[in-house]
Amino acid sequence: MHILTTVIRAVRSPYLHTIQIEVNNFDVALLDLKDAFHAIGSRPGKRRIKSVTLKAMEVKGTDADPVIGEEILEPLYALPNLTDLNLDMSGPFAVTDDMLQTMALSWPKIMSLELGNGLWNSHPG
Repeated sequence: MHILTTVIRAVRSPYLHTIQIEVNNFDVALLDLKDAFHAIGSRPGKRRIKSVTLKAMEVKGTDADPVIGEEILEPLYALPNLTDLNLDMSGPFAVTDDMLQTMALSWPKIMSLELGNGLWNSHPG
C-alpha cells in the first residue's frame, strides 16, 4: 500500500478536520493519488473534514490515464464541509465546466481551491 493511503488510514479519529501531507522525496503515481483520495472520501467522520492539502513534487500518470481529472477528484466530493483544497503538485489537471459545477455543489463552503503549483505544464490533448 502506498505511503499516502497508509498514513490516511492509520489516523482513525472521527474528529479529524485537517489533512495535510507533503511528499518531497519521490513522485506520486496517479493511481496512488486516486487511492489516497478514496481513503479520505470514505473515512469515518468525513463530514468533519474541512481542509485537505497535498504537496508533491510531481504526479505521474500513465499513457492510458495521463491527467488529474474528475475520476481522481471524485472521492473528495464526499466532503460536504470542505473549505480549503490545496493540491500543490506538478502534473496536468483536466478541469471542465461540469467538474467546476460539481465542485461548487459538493463543497458549498469552499473558500480556497488551488489545483497545481502555478507552473505551466503543457500536455498534448
